[in-house]
Amino acid sequence: MIEEGLLDGGAAPDGGLRAARDASAHGRRHLGAPGPAMASGDTIQIVVRGRGGHASAPHDCLDPIPIACEIVQAFQTLVTRRVHVFDPAVLTIAKIEAGTTRNVIPDTASLLGTIRTVSEATRERVLEGVRRVAEGVASAHGAEVGVEADSRLSGHGERRRLRRLRPRHRARADRPGRRAHREPPDRWRARTSRTCSSAFRAPS
Repeated sequence: MIEEGLLDGGAAPDGGLRAARDASAHGRRHLGAPGPAMASGDTIQIVVRGRGGHASAPHDCLDPIPIACEIVQAFQTLVTRRVHVFDPAVLTIAKIEAGTTRNVIPDTASLLGTIRTVSEATRERVLEGVRRVAEGVASAHGAEVGVEADSRLSGHGERRRLRRLRPRHRARADRPGRRAHREPPDRWRARTSRTCSSAFRAPS
């Protein structure tokens, strides 16, 4: 599309929509729902700064590796006890890097991971919690820590733009010759209603 001149002349586009195929959607249907369809992504990088030395004398060092491990463990509690289950977050530390050999305690330990959220409020809460937990654990051991977040993949600001585009999309779907989104059969709706009612019925 770019090679065909999408960005040439006139006003440049200020956004885009992504369409994906879903094997569970049979026939020619447009599937959609209000709210986010996928989570945003923030990259977090944490560096724990201790004091290196020989493995035979850890008491003369400040080993950053167990401190980094304790930070990762504390993140699990941050998500399960500080994030609402119906406004979820996923916090993953996928890379831990420290040291160069078997008998030298390193000066630093690095953590690299991602945060996935579906609302801006939870995103800000988790980012603040990551910084607070990392700094608190490091401080408890007398170490220093640096926390950086790369938010280039965070897309919560696109929700307002999608709301603006939704009426236009609906009008196009209503044109002659186009098939709009089909509602599920009545028996599906009834079954879903009964399931939800039984799941949230107050105990007698």
